[in-house]
Amino acid sequence: MKYTITILLLCTTLIQADKPTKKKPSTQEKMMQLSFEEFDSDNNQKISFKEIQAFQLKKRKERAIKQIERTFQNCDKNNDRKISKDEAISEIDINIREPHIPVKRSTCHFPVIALEMMDANKDGFLSYKEAVENTIPTAKQKAIFAKKTASIRASKENEERTKYERKHFQECDKDKDELLSLREATSRICRMDSDTFFQLDKDEDEMLSLAESSDTQHIRDNHARNKIQEKHFQDAPPQQKLIMAVHICDADNDGMLSQDEAFHGDCGVESDIFKKYDSNKDGFVDMQESAMIHQHQEFDNLDKNKDGFLNFKEFGKSYYWRKMY
Repeated sequence: MKYTITILLLCTTLIQADKPTKKKPSTQEKMMQLSFEEFDSDNNQKISFKEIQAFQLKKRKERAIKQIERTFQNCDKNNDRKISKDEAISEIDINIREPHIPVKRSTCHFPVIALEMMDANKDGFLSYKEAVENTIPTAKQKAIFAKKTASIRASKENEERTKYERKHFQECDKDKDELLSLREATSRICRMDSDTFFQLDKDEDEMLSLAESSDTQHIRDNHARNKIQEKHFQDAPPQQKLIMAVHICDADNDGMLSQDEAFHGDCGVESDIFKKYDSNKDGFVDMQESAMIHQHQEFDNLDKNKDGFLNFKEFGKSYYWRKMY
């Protein structure tokens, strides 16, 4: 009997030893699985590009709310859960894409124009509720903000340029008569060639005033830059061209590319490309949508079987899940 029990125990041990042991998933595999489940909102074991966009929008809102909380901590001096125009700043020192995000966390960098844009009841204050409800600005809000920001920045740039040009003119003007002779203009300090001197000398008195010396210089520089940019733009692939067009063809400086701007002869964005990346179908491609073009291309590259979805293996080769940790 004793020997029978021993033999049975030995056989049981051998059978168990023959069974393959299930490999435990690594920490990385566990992280990938958790990430995959978060992206896969409909639980069908595959991820569409729309699910990726929805997940990223959700995360953007979560980050934006945290940043709004910091903004109120820095700007709401009387702790009434509102930001007044006196507590906000008039200077533009923010990220245009996310107007509610301050550049520095230690001080208030929330601009008045963003307050006015997000102040839904127009009482002159931005409540915490209004800020949270406007975490992701609408196309109209973005356009208003971008136009005002562009106008203020253009004014500042012009002011700085004027200061620089006056300082440079004074350095060139050795005899301090408020005019530049050909000799002064072509000196080692001024470095202007004679052809440029005579082109700028509009009244042909062989002297350049401050207005004449600065009148067309920055325009000439921009013209040369635009010529280089134009060739690079026209030769770009269709998707890359759309990314560039959001900046180059935005005639009204509202931070978005309209269909009229995109299909204009000088711009020439392909209609199919525009419609594909106008994800909310509002007739505009903004900077956020153009930034998604690279992600579209990355998604297509990862989708090896070209079924329009990422399975777990394909997802594991992406950067999406890594950005969560």
